[in-house]
Amino acid sequence: MPFVNKPLLLLLSLSAINSAYANLEEILVTSQKREQTLQSVPFSVSAIDAQTLDAQNLRNLNQLHAFVPGLYISSTETSHPTYSIRGLSSGVPSAQASARIAIYLNDADISRNRSSHIELHDMARIEVIKGPQSTLFGTAASAGAIAYYTQPPSEEAYSSISFSTGNLNLFEVRAVANGGNDTLQARLAILSRDRDGYIDNSLRKGQELGGIDRASVRPSFRWHINDDWRADLVLSHENSGDTINPNKSSLVPPAGGDTSAFSAAAISGSPITSALFPRNALTIDRTTNDINLQFTGELGDWSVSTLSAYREFDSITPFDGDGSQAHAFELLEQASGQ
Repeated sequence: MPFVNKPLLLLLSLSAINSAYANLEEILVTSQKREQTLQSVPFSVSAIDAQTLDAQNLRNLNQLHAFVPGLYISSTETSHPTYSIRGLSSGVPSAQASARIAIYLNDADISRNRSSHIELHDMARIEVIKGPQSTLFGTAASAGAIAYYTQPPSEEAYSSISFSTGNLNLFEVRAVANGGNDTLQARLAILSRDRDGYIDNSLRKGQELGGIDRASVRPSFRWHINDDWRADLVLSHENSGDTINPNKSSLVPPAGGDTSAFSAAAISGSPITSALFPRNALTIDRTTNDINLQFTGELGDWSVSTLSAYREFDSITPFDGDGSQAHAFELLEQASGQ
C-alpha cells in the first residue's frame, strides 16, 4: 500500500477551497444606506444582480419570488401589485393608505399601492430586505422592504437592441444606448411589450381579456462635478394599456357558452362607465413619471449624499366583479397622486 501524507492532502484541499472563494464575486448592497458586502449586513437580505436578471430572463415582478425565499409578488394588473414577505402582505385596498412593505426606486419611496409597479428592464440590482425595517426605510416597512436600482451610465460607448416573441402574439423590444466621457455620461433604456389576451370576449369582437400593452422610457445622466462630487439624474416614464383580467363568473354562463375558466367570457363594460370615461371601459389606463436627482461626495472626513425625487401616477382601472354580461357589480377606480 503506498504511503499517503494525509495532512498534506488536507492542506491542499483547504488551499483549493480558499482559491475558489477568492474567485467569487462580492455582491455589494446599500440596505443600510451605505455600500457594503452582502455578508456584512446584520439582517436577512436577498440581492439579485443584473447578471442574474439577464441569465434567468426575469422580466416581470411576479417572477422574482421564484428566486427570493420568503417573497411573493402578485402583479396581474399594473395598478394593483401586491407584495408579501414572510407571509405578511402589503395589500392595502385604499390608494391613500400606506403599505406594510416599503418599495424604493433608486432610494426614493414609491410604496403607495397604486404607485409601486415598475417595469423590470435595465436594472442594476434588486434588494429584498426581510423583517421590520422601519428605522432605515420608514413606517411603511413594518414587514420588510424592496429596493430597485436602475443601471447607471458609464463612459463605455455601446448600444444594444433585443426582440422577443412568444405565444398570444407576444412581441417585446428592449433597447439600451450608453456612452460619455470622464465628466458626463448618459444612458437611455427603452421597453415596449405587447401581447394578446388569453380569454376571448364574445361581447366585443376582436378583444381578448388579459392582454398586455406597456411601454417604458428611462434616460439617465451622470455628471462628475469634480474629484469629490457626483450628480446622478434619472428620468422615467411608463404607460400601461392592459385589458382587464377575466373575472369570469362560475355561476352565470355567457350566452351560448359555459362557465369554464378557459372558454370565452361575455363582459361588456357598463354603459354608465363608458359615458363617464370616453374610452374602452375594459382597458386599464395608467401613467407614471419620475424624476430622481442624487448628489454624492466628500466633505472632509464625511461622506454626504442627498436625494431629491418626484413621482406622479394617474390610473383608471375598471373591474367587472360579477364576471358576466350583467351590469351588476362593475366598478371603475380613478386614482392619482404625487
